[in-house]
Amino acid sequence: MGNGYGERRGPPGQGGGRGPGGHGGDQGRRDREGRRDDAAPQVDKAFVDDVLSGDGEKIVRRAEELARQLERLARAQIRNFYGPVIKLRESERSPKEQISRLHLMRARLAYMVARPDGRAAGPLRSAFDALVRAVTEEELPFLYDFAEAVVAYHRGISKN
Repeated sequence: MGNGYGERRGPPGQGGGRGPGGHGGDQGRRDREGRRDDAAPQVDKAFVDDVLSGDGEKIVRRAEELARQLERLARAQIRNFYGPVIKLRESERSPKEQISRLHLMRARLAYMVARPDGRAAGPLRSAFDALVRAVTEEELPFLYDFAEAVVAYHRGISKN
């Protein structure tokens, strides 16, 4: 029997259920399917290309995929994201200025995810980050359409 500090439970070398070296590990919470629920989705070039292509079917399909990943995100949080997007879309700012403002909104999403209750916003941050980095002035309307579609699907999917 030890003193309770640094004791190992289990076979030597296994760290007593902790990560390598017994110093904790990347356990993370998992959803019903065993996926890490705080892990952001894979936002690849195909995702970005689909959204910024202007093809309505692709935009809607990708928006629905993202909305499903945001199921646990509170409606208030998605409104906190979407409200400024709508204001920007309806503003008199030039497309170049709008893109600049969208880059600043990436910081707002980073803050949202960093909050204790913000893990559910991770997929939104990942998607929006990739899209804002890639969007051109000509593709800007497609980004706005995508954001609107995500919010609409989220409303239908979300239970909170």
